[in-house]
Amino acid sequence: MAEALTIGTFTVDVIAVDLPRIAKPGEVVYVTRPIDLHVGGHAANVSVDLVKLGIIHNVVAGGALGRDVFAHLIEHELKKYGIIVAAETIDNVGTARNMILVVRGEDRRFHVYRGANQHLSAEHVIRLINKYKPRYLYISIGASRKLDDQIDKVLSHAKSIGSTVLVDIAYTEPKAVKILDRILNLPDIIHLNTEELRMLTNEEDVVKAFGLLRDRTPILLCVTSGEKGVIALYKSKILIEQPPFKVELRDPTGAGDACCAGILSALKLSGKPLAELNVNELAKVLMYAQASGAVAVTAPGATTAVSSINVRRLIESQGVNIIAKTKITNLY
Repeated sequence: MAEALTIGTFTVDVIAVDLPRIAKPGEVVYVTRPIDLHVGGHAANVSVDLVKLGIIHNVVAGGALGRDVFAHLIEHELKKYGIIVAAETIDNVGTARNMILVVRGEDRRFHVYRGANQHLSAEHVIRLINKYKPRYLYISIGASRKLDDQIDKVLSHAKSIGSTVLVDIAYTEPKAVKILDRILNLPDIIHLNTEELRMLTNEEDVVKAFGLLRDRTPILLCVTSGEKGVIALYKSKILIEQPPFKVELRDPTGAGDACCAGILSALKLSGKPLAELNVNELAKVLMYAQASGAVAVTAPGATTAVSSINVRRLIESQGVNIIAKTKITNLY
């Protein structure tokens, strides 16, 4: 058995930073800093964040990998954290990777090969759920059609064995949002950013968007916007608005994944099922999730700065103010 199972993408990021320029065809540009490899993807990041937060133990990460050196790298890196890697191996397709080029003074350039992530099957995910019977299941949708086409079945099965299910979106694209629209009330928790909610409802205002969804929302619909904090809808009727933590932004890459790990970790810390939390307890869950996402952006790399110590220190310094400014409203 596992306490948590994370399902989603596995990716290797190939990162070249501080480049003087992009090479012209046939030209060699010598760089002064190492060209690094980093393990990423939603399943990888959330599993690492869970371990580093130190509340949830026995973590399994599930996804799809090719038969290549990048697969070995992902397995090696995750195993260093004690994470069990339960990958579906895809023949004749490479492990997903992302080449990131950063010219000095310019924004990042991404070159993505989705590879094996597109072939993760619902059958493999259901096998993992049956094998590990996770207390908490994180699953990102929108990366694999083979999984997305049967996501209703996967989520229903996970709920039937008692898992608390959190759904996130792998890629902010119309197809992922369309899938989400189909399964809105199946998970216990859905995490979105404001752009994903807008795409889902065609409504800019978050509260109005909640109103459009109120009859088919999960127990907790959590919408994050780094600079504005979090707005959540609980049990389709309780609105919770919480301001953000103030931190120095260095790399926003892993904020959403860390927030999801923080939600699940704080839920365990509460000692109660999600549906039994009172509004004050839920406000603390959201604060912990926000703190987890906030520390993630304070250092380069999706999971580098995430730790129980960093989250605790941030809450100790700003938490009283965050809770004091949290606004709770009964909408209906």
